[in-house]
Amino acid sequence: MKVKNQVLKLTGAGDVIELDYIKFRIMKFVFKAVDHRLRRKVIALLQETPTLYVGQIHKKLKVKLRQPGLKQATVSTNLAILRKAGICIAEKKGKFVYYSLIIDNLEELAFVVETLYKKYKKFKEKK
Repeated sequence: MKVKNQVLKLTGAGDVIELDYIKFRIMKFVFKAVDHRLRRKVIALLQETPTLYVGQIHKKLKVKLRQPGLKQATVSTNLAILRKAGICIAEKKGKFVYYSLIIDNLEELAFVVETLYKKYKKFKEKK
């Protein structure tokens, strides 16, 4: 792994994957954000119902995760992490804050994962 002129080069088995270093750092933050069971469940809920407020997300998660003791503050904290990672947005309407996914960012994340997986698969086949 080399960083030169803000380009990250990953090499292996003759293949070189070039990534913009800044984008790589952002994606690393995004991967950390989705590397949590509760946050992945929140993403799944927001895929099913595109706009929900914290109370709705909290109630649905308590049922899905079978955790009646799940605190709304825990859900809010995890929503903040997803928001900071650019995975969802928060919009205040009246006294509620509604959350929805940023589809373009999720599609970019899926593209990066798919591209890296294809490169990895190709790398493994060469061994």
